[in-house]
Amino acid sequence: MMTKISPNREPDWSKGSEETVIGKGAEFEGTLKATGDIRIDGKFKGTIHVEGNLRVGKDGELNAEVHAKGAEVSGEVKGNLYIDGKIEFMDGAKFEGELECKGFVVHDGVIFDGNCRMSKKKGKSEKDSVLPIKEEKGS
Repeated sequence: MMTKISPNREPDWSKGSEETVIGKGAEFEGTLKATGDIRIDGKFKGTIHVEGNLRVGKDGELNAEVHAKGAEVSGEVKGNLYIDGKIEFMDGAKFEGELECKGFVVHDGVIFDGNCRMSKKKGKSEKDSVLPIKEEKGS
């Protein structure tokens, strides 16, 4: 379950999981795997696999391939994001790349330069998501 995000208050990212933080002024390059949540307030380049949520703070810079349960972006992100649930781009966020997710929220002031593919079920083909046209009798 992704942390519920309300536009009027900070989400509580600490419920039920540990948080891995790359703080402001820190830089990391490589592969990062976590079972809890990850917060990026510094610079990260590489690959992220997180069983929880990813949060990129307003000072965060991410250049990566990301696999996460959910995400909230306030900073800059370049790369390919594969989000199992919802992603929310907050005011001032910048995104460049490819995005696959089930839910997508973009607030005013966001720069989004990329493509988004949304699906309700992971692994479901485009053919499976198209409903057949029902023919009327007498046509």
